[in-house]
Amino acid sequence: MRMHGIKIGKAFRGEWPGEYRRLDVLVRPIAERLRSLWWATGDVVYGFPTEWILESGDGGFMSGPSMRAFDASFVSDVVRPVARPGFLPAYANMVSGDWSALYGFEDNPASDPKSLEALGDLGFFAEPVAFPAGVSVAIRGIDWAYWEVFARERGMIDAVYEELRDVEGLVLNREGER
Repeated sequence: MRMHGIKIGKAFRGEWPGEYRRLDVLVRPIAERLRSLWWATGDVVYGFPTEWILESGDGGFMSGPSMRAFDASFVSDVVRPVARPGFLPAYANMVSGDWSALYGFEDNPASDPKSLEALGDLGFFAEPVAFPAGVSVAIRGIDWAYWEVFARERGMIDAVYEELRDVEGLVLNREGER
């Protein structure tokens, strides 16, 4: 099955309209669908909240309850980081739009090392046809200039488009089947 996509950019040079630079806001209409997916997160940059830095923990810096919960989201002993279902939307607000890529799978990609290795070979501008077959959703933040969301289910892309199409200051480009 082919991928459908949407590119979400800012209309004005340098500024995103309000909260719309955040991934959690952009994927709000499909948040519940994302919750069931496993996430390969090897190419993700995070912006942790100040509260996490200030939280006390027994392990020193960034060892409080919030960071422990975040860390517990990940499968241990895998080649590339894999987050369990629920990672998105729970931590979408921390995913940076500055060179981040997440790949959502219906099944645990940690059980398929070849798929994880293939993701390591993808560049940030790889066409969706290059995504491993198990990828059902892909999300990329490119240099804080724009976000891309790809999904095998066209309805997911339609839902994002419908939610964002009237937001002043955003430019949306729906991409056909690829």
